[in-house]
Amino acid sequence: MSVITDTSFADAVRALLRRPLLDRSSPAWSAIVTNRTALIEYFEENCGWTLHVDIRLGLARLHKRCAPDATRPLNRVGDKPNNPMRPDGYAVLMLTAADLVTRPVTTIGSLADNLAAASLTDPTLPPFDTGVAAHRRQLVDAIAWFVTHNLLEVTAGNLDDYQDRTGDAVLVADPTRFGRLLSSSTPPSRLQSDDDWIAALAHEPRYDAVTEGRADAEAENRYARHTIGRQLLDDPALLTDDLDEIQARYLTQGGGFAALRRAVGRAGLELEANSDCMVAVDETTESTDRTFGRSADTVTQVAVAIIDLLCPNRVGTTAAIADVTELVAMLLAEDPGWAVAYQNDGGARRLTDRALQLLAGFGLVRFDDNNNPTDVTATPVAGRFVTTVNDCRHDTAPTNEENKL
Repeated sequence: MSVITDTSFADAVRALLRRPLLDRSSPAWSAIVTNRTALIEYFEENCGWTLHVDIRLGLARLHKRCAPDATRPLNRVGDKPNNPMRPDGYAVLMLTAADLVTRPVTTIGSLADNLAAASLTDPTLPPFDTGVAAHRRQLVDAIAWFVTHNLLEVTAGNLDDYQDRTGDAVLVADPTRFGRLLSSSTPPSRLQSDDDWIAALAHEPRYDAVTEGRADAEAENRYARHTIGRQLLDDPALLTDDLDEIQARYLTQGGGFAALRRAVGRAGLELEANSDCMVAVDETTESTDRTFGRSADTVTQVAVAIIDLLCPNRVGTTAAIADVTELVAMLLAEDPGWAVAYQNDGGARRLTDRALQLLAGFGLVRFDDNNNPTDVTATPVAGRFVTTVNDCRHDTAPTNEENKL
C-alpha cells in the first residue's frame, strides 16, 4: 500500500517515535494502518528497526534498537517531570512482566508475594518485602507503567489502596502485548547460562561484518545509514566528533547526507546541520515525550542557568563541577523561599547533580569521567538554549542608527 498523504505518513512516524507501542486507541492508529507498508520500509531502510502492525489485535510495535544510555532513565508515571525510576525499580518491572505473562489474571497481593519469593530464592535480585512501603511503591510504579501502555488493566480495586495497605486490586494482562515488548535479534531461550545476557540480547549480528572489519561497501553504507538515522530520529542531537570513520565517509560521499535529509524530512522534521552537530528539529514536539526548557520545575530552571554559565556567546566551554555548584549555591542563597527542598546542607550539590544529569540526558553536556566526574563541558548544541533577554524599555521608536543593527 502506498503512502496516502505525506502528512499522514509523517504523523505516523512521529507517533511511533514518541511511543513505539501503540494500539487502536491512539489518534495516530488510522495513519499507521493506512501507511503500514511504507512505514515498515521506512524504519528498516533508515534505522534498521522492525515495525509490526497487527490490525486484528489493534497493536503497532516499533522495535527500536539503541545503545544503553544511563542518562535517559525510564520515568515513573505521573505529572512530576524528571522523576526517574530507581535502579531496583527496573528489576521489579521485569519480574512483574514475567509473572504477568504466566498468570495474566491475578491480584496485586498475589503478584507481590511471588516477587518476594523470587527475591529470596535468587541472590542476584534486589530484596522485595511487601512490608516495606518503598517496595510496594516500586510495584505500584511498575503496574502503573504497564497500565499506561495498555498492557495491563486494573479491573477492580485501586492501586493506591495496595500502596496504603488498605486494599487490593485485580489485574488482567494481555500476554500477546507483553510478548512484543522485547526487542532482540536473539530469543532469550537461546542464550547460554554463562552469557552476558544484556549484551547478548542487545547484540545485532547484521553489523558483525562491519565491527570485524570485513564488510563490503554496501554493508558499510547500511551500517552508517542505520546508526546515523537512529541517533537523529531518537536522540537529541548527533555530534560530528562522535562519528566513526565509516559514518563520516557516508555523509561526505555518495549522496549519504542528501538521503539523510530526505529521511528526516519525511518524518516532518527539519534537519539543522553545521560543522559541529546535526539536529532533527520537531516543531510539533510530537516525536518525543521529553522536551527541554518547557517546564518551570526547579531542576530545569537550574539547568538553563548552567547552560548560560557554560555557553558565553553561545560557545560551549568547560567548567569544574565545583564552580557550577557554587553558582547553584548562590542562586539558593539569593532566594531562601525558592527550591525549599534544596535549602539545606548538601542541597546545592544535589540540585547541581540533578540539573547536570538532565542536561546530559538531552546531550547538552558531557563529563570528563562518567563514574567520578570533576569537569563538565557544554556540547555544541547547548548554545541553542542560551537565555535571550530582550530590553523592551524603549518608549520611542528606534532611531535610524538602531535600525541598522
